[in-house]
Amino acid sequence: MNGLDPGAVRHMRELLKRLRDEHGKTVVVSSHILAEVELVSDWVTIVRNGRVICDASIPELLSQGTSRLVVRVHDAVTAQSVLADHGYAAVPADGPAGAELQVESPPRADGTGPCGSAASSAGSGAADGAEVLRLLTDRAVYPRELIVESASLEDIYVAAVRAADAAMAGQEPRHGD
Repeated sequence: MNGLDPGAVRHMRELLKRLRDEHGKTVVVSSHILAEVELVSDWVTIVRNGRVICDASIPELLSQGTSRLVVRVHDAVTAQSVLADHGYAAVPADGPAGAELQVESPPRADGTGPCGSAASSAGSGAADGAEVLRLLTDRAVYPRELIVESASLEDIYVAAVRAADAAMAGQEPRHGD
């Protein structure tokens, strides 16, 4: 839908959904405009170097994606210490005035992320905001703001491609490929 004006893009989205919902049609869309793919698709197949590296429904991919919890505090050092004592990784993040931390949960049991990609070494995804708030306020650290930033299809695509590239780097080339 690249090159269309906003009204035409909206019309195309509605048309694709109508073909699916009212006529039971499957439409194959090949695009690198992943925000648009996320809006109109039910299922995504990611191909890298001629190989399928990910094949899943949009809801499944988004649920596997790593969200981020951003915490804005006045005392980042104390906040990091409190959270580390409870198994959370809290790393400084770029943000507006004051301290901003990105807080991740302890690693997943299976060590994987979306489409089998390796989960972040720091953690498995966004920490539970309510739990982080409770831990901090129990130690008199009062966050100014908690923000959950959900993973997008673009985030998941980048993670899957990196994982596939890393896996391919560790393999011997096969004859006939």
